[in-house]
Amino acid sequence: SLTNFKNLLSSATARDGNSVGGGISFQYADVDTIANIGQNVKIQKGPSGAEGDLSVIAKENGNYINLAIGSGNADKSGYAGGVAVTVLNGGETKSGVKASDENNSINVKNLNVKASKADTFVNSVIAYAVSEKSKGFGISGVVLKDSVEAYIAGKIKLTGNALLEA
Repeated sequence: SLTNFKNLLSSATARDGNSVGGGISFQYADVDTIANIGQNVKIQKGPSGAEGDLSVIAKENGNYINLAIGSGNADKSGYAGGVAVTVLNGGETKSGVKASDENNSINVKNLNVKASKADTFVNSVIAYAVSEKSKGFGISGVVLKDSVEAYIAGKIKLTGNALLEA
């Protein structure tokens, strides 16, 4: 029933008076996803020269769900608010081939170096106020300070193509 639904969401309830209720939800993440070929690595060619492809791929898929619920239910006045904030700060998604000295030997047909980030964000706020005079507010936000990087450093022999994508 509607009464049970109101009681479920109620963070503040007043009979014969006023009420104020609120909810705050905060998420923080610092996620690193790294794929690379290190220094002084030898990837040898086949008997007839460079054969095959080499791929270095870093892919980060995060799912961030954030919900803040606030309610104020009263006979006279009810105030409700909710704040939901998600912060991704300093995470790195990177792929690459590191710089090496002369002992480095990568000899392939095609080289693919890719880095990608495909996060999903759901930030929701419910501010539920039921009274003679009711007011509600909601604030929702996402802050992104992450980086995505793909790089090739050093000497590489290719008989085909190089694809660098970030």
